Amino acid sequence: MEKKFIKVCESAISRYTRGGILVGDYVEFVKGYKKDEEYKSLHDNVKDAIEELIKSGLRIRVSGIDDYYPVRFPGNPDTSNGRVSVKISADQGGGRYLYSITVPPCLLATLDYYPNLTPFPDSFNKKDNITLSPEEMKTVDGGIKGGDYSLPTANAKVKATKGKKKEVSYTANYLKGIKA
Repeated sequence: MEKKFIKVCESAISRYTRGGILVGDYVEFVKGYKKDEEYKSLHDNVKDAIEELIKSGLRIRVSGIDDYYPVRFPGNPDTSNGRVSVKISADQGGGRYLYSITVPPCLLATLDYYPNLTPFPDSFNKKDNITLSPEEMKTVDGGIKGGDYSLPTANAKVKATKGKKKEVSYTANYLKGIKA
């Protein structure tokens, strides 16, 4: 019974039944997409939104697939011909999608990051002074000046307090400084 169930699911959810793109796929625009007739027929606002999406530097992900024609009744030949519209969005990670745009699937090519090895977009990297590779420390005259970096070899003696509790609390000292 288990094998039959898997075959039913696999036959119902197939990559090639609706244009070769599935919801959740990472995509990019094909080379020369601006010369395509489908792109030329888009409204100027949609073209501008596509350019903003590309310039954002975020990964583009399919967030929805809709039939090109509205459904009139079940089994309609218009909805079973495989013609679809693809809703794409900028993926910020963690399921956060921005800049949703509906485009024809002929403008898109899928990217394969199997198994779940999607690289971070360059827009997530920020410049900082952290060096991950080891480097030699820059010193003055070949040595470290201005501090004692040796470890103690004997126990330190602590003076006993006779009946007095010494407050060593940051919060208590902070509250003493605040006058109501």
